[in-house]
Amino acid sequence: MINERNLIGYGKRDLKVKWPNNARLALQIVLNYEEGGENCVLYGDKNSESFLSEIIGAKPVHNNRNMNMESIYEYGSRRGFWRVYNDFTERKIPLTIFGVGLALKQNSEVCSAIKDANFEIASHGWRWIDYQSVEEKLEKEHIIMCNQEIKEIFGNFPSGWYTGRCSPNTRRLVVENTDVI
Repeated sequence: MINERNLIGYGKRDLKVKWPNNARLALQIVLNYEEGGENCVLYGDKNSESFLSEIIGAKPVHNNRNMNMESIYEYGSRRGFWRVYNDFTERKIPLTIFGVGLALKQNSEVCSAIKDANFEIASHGWRWIDYQSVEEKLEKEHIIMCNQEIKEIFGNFPSGWYTGRCSPNTRRLVVENTDVI
């Protein structure tokens, strides 16, 4: 069976990378900022969020709020972000924020802190939802909306992109619509 996936990579050839100052390790630390972009019936979603939480085996609550799930996400924006922010700024450690556009739009204090700390901002999509079955047109709109929101908030377009729950179209749509990155 032949398909379009690249399962070979560099093969047995060694990739020779020369890092600044002859460093032997390059480390990128990322904080995902998703709080307020997840599935929530308050945003018109049919279900509450159920993915990646501390609730083992969480099931989506249909047409109703899941207060436990909302509380978990709200902890991130209300306290979790600030704990990481304080530690990283105190130690002068650079940080990349994978920011969900709708989440960033709802918390100007977090955005101001990200700017003040000069953290790198990369796009994490407009919503923290599963794009697997989202219509291509809507997914494209979300990509463009996120780029524009990040530009409006931070004064520049995102430096990169990561969609955690992508569709078969995501990579192509990002490439086609990210001449601004």
